[in-house]
Amino acid sequence: MNVDKRSLDRLYGSYASWKSWTSEVGSSTDGRVFAKELRRAGAKPPSRILEIGFGAGQFLNWGRQNGFDMVGIDIVASHVESARAKGHVVHCGDLTETNPFRDDEFDLIVLFDVLEHMVLEQIVALFTEFDRILKPKGRVVARFPNGASPFSGYYQHGDATHRSVLTSGSVDQIAALCGFRVCATHNAAWGIQSPRLRVASALVPLISAGRYCVQSFIGWLFLGRNVPMDPNITVIVDRARDEI
Repeated sequence: MNVDKRSLDRLYGSYASWKSWTSEVGSSTDGRVFAKELRRAGAKPPSRILEIGFGAGQFLNWGRQNGFDMVGIDIVASHVESARAKGHVVHCGDLTETNPFRDDEFDLIVLFDVLEHMVLEQIVALFTEFDRILKPKGRVVARFPNGASPFSGYYQHGDATHRSVLTSGSVDQIAALCGFRVCATHNAAWGIQSPRLRVASALVPLISAGRYCVQSFIGWLFLGRNVPMDPNITVIVDRARDEI
């Protein structure tokens, strides 16, 4: 969906309210989701982590509580003000325009539900900057609606600020331009976060198993292999082997 800059500014100005975000880690589910994503990326405290597009700051809060050295950057001034009030080290603006970080500064860069808000040129510019600020063996973790899944439309098209449809393959293609590669692709970690449905959290393994069976059937039937088909996927990006 094409949206002009003025409209984007207005949409992002009311984004937190529209998303019904709070700044707190809402439940143990949030923590389990964050822990799983970092575990799959191989990140351990006290790794220095940059979160791009931190929103209400739930991951910043969780990371600090669990011993990580957290830094954030966001284009929405109100998000930045709220995070600073809670003692976080955060910056306001576009990473590719403000360049506030040192060379080889971060062990991990995290983008939860961010890349889909950018166009191709912005994503390429972002990976170019990653090459500068990531440590030689640093990694990137990015979660976004799964453009290769028939089940992603609810998330992809439910937000007027989404500007790109992405897959693991397309991100790998972009990353390669800057000396990176997608080294792993996973169905995004998830959980049942509504307090009224906490009792249903015990069903998450069963639901996951059912999803995996459907994914396997559709994948082999249409593509000849099993590929991640959850509505959202997470990719882990590192430097191409010949760059390390």
